[in-house]
Amino acid sequence: YINACALSYGEETGTRVIPVLATQSKYLEAVNEASLKEEKAPDCFMISNESLERAYLAGLASDISGFYKDSDMPDTARNAMSYSNRLIAYPMYFETSVMLYNQNYMDSWINSNEDTSFAALSTVDDILSIADTLDAPEGMEQVMAWDVSDILYNYWFVGNYMVVGGECGDDEKCINVNNPETVQCLSKYQSLNQFFSIEAGKVKYDTVIKDFLEGKVMFTIAGLSAAKEVNDAATEGTLQFEVAAKTLPDVSVEHKSRNVSVTMGIAVNGYSSQKEKAYDFARFLGRDSSGDLYDKTGKVCVFKKDVFAQNPILKAGFESYESSIPMPKLMSTGNFWMKLEVMFSKIWKGEEIEPLLSELDSLLKAQTDL
Repeated sequence: YINACALSYGEETGTRVIPVLATQSKYLEAVNEASLKEEKAPDCFMISNESLERAYLAGLASDISGFYKDSDMPDTARNAMSYSNRLIAYPMYFETSVMLYNQNYMDSWINSNEDTSFAALSTVDDILSIADTLDAPEGMEQVMAWDVSDILYNYWFVGNYMVVGGECGDDEKCINVNNPETVQCLSKYQSLNQFFSIEAGKVKYDTVIKDFLEGKVMFTIAGLSAAKEVNDAATEGTLQFEVAAKTLPDVSVEHKSRNVSVTMGIAVNGYSSQKEKAYDFARFLGRDSSGDLYDKTGKVCVFKKDVFAQNPILKAGFESYESSIPMPKLMSTGNFWMKLEVMFSKIWKGEEIEPLLSELDSLLKAQTDL
């Protein structure tokens, strides 16, 4: 896709762009090393939002605030691509998660209970009420299943109350992970193991999605790549039900949920000798040529909300993204996600919540000198 964009850009502007594929391992180190060799310095490079502090402090990501005035850039994308109140990368595409469910099973439950109030699925308690009263149809093995070992599909339980870095994920003074609301949300999360008996470490994402598409699971939590999997199954004739999608439900009536998101963007190298051209190509890659990004790559552009209005999964994905919190970019808390994933795993297995939260809180405050 990037090769094709480079070719189109060259034809339009006369500027030759040479894409270079780099391995993910030690990626920024490779960018830095290449930047020190003037003849090989990359003018711009792809980067995920959680790596931006590191890139900016190393001089690899330029302040591009004055160059881009896109009024319709989603706030989430701007926050994700900002550091210290400066836009330092141009957003391109994002990843987050949504809830998928079997609309046929839902319609059957609503009809048998003569209660349409649950159709909105506003809270986790709605799903538990369905699980308590559902006469499971033939072929359905689980009411709800998801990859409980992956923090991307768990973070929404605590995302509205667990604060690491603030709205842009770059403020060391904004650390608050051990609070009553987070404890209560994690208690709800832990209780779900009693309802759904999902064995962490053995249930994998691909298997869950496969089971969902086969009608074995009523509810699941999925990434946006599920849109293609649903479409492929429908095209192949193996999908025997209507798939519905929505943003993730609130944890309870009292406690809101908030999803996490990852945004990929294009940074302009601070060592580039052709920054103006690099700025222009970054916008071309991130926005101007992005109309066929999804069709060619399966990646969802942050600027193409209306294009996917008829796709329920991607529509829910955009809604989820707009209210999501970007992954933090603080270098001092670089091990936060690994520690959080371990903590969630222990809580799912029944360990006490408050001591685990206290331990995580102490670790983060020590790392940030709070």
